Amino acid sequence: MSFLRHEVEGEEHRVLAVTAFGNGIKRKDTHKPVHKDEPTASTLIANSSAGENNCVFCDRSHPSQECRKISNMNYDDRKKQVMLKRCCLVCLKPGHMVKKCHSNVRCLICERRHYALLCPDLRKGNSSLPKRKVADEEAKSTEILLTNHSSEYEIYLKTIIVRLRHKGKEVCVRALMDDGSHRSYIEKSLVAELNFSESFSSFSLRVSPSGTEVLSQGLFGGGIAPTAEHGRFSVTVESLDRKYSTTVALLDQPKICSTLPRIRDKTLLTKLASRGIVLTDVGRDTPPIRILLGADVLGSILTGRIEKNKTLLEEETLIHFKETIRFQEDQRYEVALPWLAGHPPVYDKYDVAESRLRSVTKRLVKENIYEVYDDVLRQWQKESIIETIPENEISMPGHYLPHRPVIKSSSLTTKVRPVFDASFKQPGYFSLSECLSAGPSLSEQISPLLLRFRTNTIGVIADIKQAFLQLSVTPEDRNFLRFLWWNTEDRSKLEFFRHCRVVFGVTSSPFLLNTSVRHHLDSTEYQIESLQATIKKLKRGFFVDNLTISVENQQELLEFKAQTMKIMNAASFELRCWAYTGTKHSETQNVLGLKWDTETDELYCVSPETEMGISDNISKRKLLSIVNSIYDPIGFTSPATLLPKLLLQEAWRNKLDWDEELTLDMQLRYRRWAKHIALIEKCEFLAGYCTEISKKLLYTYLLMLQLMGMPAVLFYDVKMKER
Repeated sequence: MSFLRHEVEGEEHRVLAVTAFGNGIKRKDTHKPVHKDEPTASTLIANSSAGENNCVFCDRSHPSQECRKISNMNYDDRKKQVMLKRCCLVCLKPGHMVKKCHSNVRCLICERRHYALLCPDLRKGNSSLPKRKVADEEAKSTEILLTNHSSEYEIYLKTIIVRLRHKGKEVCVRALMDDGSHRSYIEKSLVAELNFSESFSSFSLRVSPSGTEVLSQGLFGGGIAPTAEHGRFSVTVESLDRKYSTTVALLDQPKICSTLPRIRDKTLLTKLASRGIVLTDVGRDTPPIRILLGADVLGSILTGRIEKNKTLLEEETLIHFKETIRFQEDQRYEVALPWLAGHPPVYDKYDVAESRLRSVTKRLVKENIYEVYDDVLRQWQKESIIETIPENEISMPGHYLPHRPVIKSSSLTTKVRPVFDASFKQPGYFSLSECLSAGPSLSEQISPLLLRFRTNTIGVIADIKQAFLQLSVTPEDRNFLRFLWWNTEDRSKLEFFRHCRVVFGVTSSPFLLNTSVRHHLDSTEYQIESLQATIKKLKRGFFVDNLTISVENQQELLEFKAQTMKIMNAASFELRCWAYTGTKHSETQNVLGLKWDTETDELYCVSPETEMGISDNISKRKLLSIVNSIYDPIGFTSPATLLPKLLLQEAWRNKLDWDEELTLDMQLRYRRWAKHIALIEKCEFLAGYCTEISKKLLYTYLLMLQLMGMPAVLFYDVKMKER
């Protein structure tokens, strides 16, 4: 009986609804109705509904869920109006009740079966709602209400989850990619979360932007918002897997937009994942949009920046150097690190630095050189080469460099010195050197330097004492040159240091030193006639910290040395270890990788390890290593090193793998050659190759070849009485 009573009541309700709204047959109007309403955002993202729609709130010809009148009605008034018109509380259409409604309607706020305008969560004054269901003044937001109507398809905007980073603070937020916006924005509340503030007292904080912009925003429909001032903030935006990051400038905005739905179609997500496309902004909850990435940054984010060619990058590095170099009161130059534009974020890597320090300390103690190593660092501290980090600055963003000892017993100055590793990497992170520009290549200068060194009668070499340590680093960059060491009184306690000078081991250091020397030589105070010959030789003779030139006679040598020391000492570049042709030294001198006997004035190459590969099985990898171990920039030993190069070519032709053993015949030929590898040091050649007679002969032939436009290699034999 209960079942029958329920069915009868349902039929009565149906009849009542039909009779109340009329049951006559209406002809479909063949003319499209003229809409006098202004277009709304709903028309951009929703499908039009067929048939005539009379609004239950204002009786005008548009869908009820798009009515603008509801923005002035509270929840109770809306529900009362729908019930008064005897419409369905789900689809807002007449002719049936909720239980009979088959409409596919879902609320964007609570995901129940009704439109957002009838969501109970929109009641004013309801403060007990879960945070994920509440947006700022959601009851007054017409954007959600206009877009939340039933549709055959769901429309998704370009939203993504990104990681924002600033001053050690990280937060993951939803971002909207909008190529229709000329600027990019960040929610004001998020600015405070990312530590964009300066402390003025223990009770006050002030948000500190990097700049401001005054602009007005164009609105949909042609309107223009009032002009307003926006703070500009520089933030690092990263992908969740940290494989991509970039620094962008964002303008602050009280609110970016109303709540936007996420993708929650599991079938769609599964299909995308099967094709290698993984979306991040998915799920049933709807967190707020907190940043908007506009057209000013969206292009580079989606497609990547245009890779600059080598020449352009080198030019920009030189321009940055010239704009940032300063001459300090302590008579030395101060330079800034040449950061790459849009470089990946630099993480502190404290854990790695500490782990490497403990390992290095064990080695120092085992080899009984801990005290020597410690003395070097303490001496650096006295000379202000390094400094301790104040306790209130330790928590600031920075980067820690691992270090290790380099022992050089043959060194006449420092037997043990620390070397810092700026190239070490962790999975998913970039090294410090990868974030810096190395500047123009310096290796291309070696061969011309050696040829000029051999031009005149007397060869001259010298080097700058502790060259890299003579250049100061700007205070802004010093926190990225931190390192750890032990306390003097308590070796179990760590001390925090940072470099105040350029660090040997950083990829940009050779460029900074080489260019600083040239910058010093270009100073206006040295552009006088009496110094021009010396300045020219210095510009063409310096390779990083090594000076390699040649002069005609002793008088020129004495004059050159006196002027050079005066010029270089003015910038704290002290030249030492002078050596000349004809002088006796206890050891042979190094000239850009070659050995130089100053007494006989002969150059020769250094042979590799004599036992290298003779008893081992030889692979293509080992063969390549052996070939590259013979350093000869001039090429005098090329005939002697031809055989291993031919064997390497043969290994490539035979398609041997890197670690696959060579054939027995190839190994036999290699071992025959390797037995005599030590004799390569016997391939000596005179450092000076030009006398007055040979110069005239050489210049005559070169002039003739130039006039004929003919390339050639000129060999000549000059007999000298005294050599």
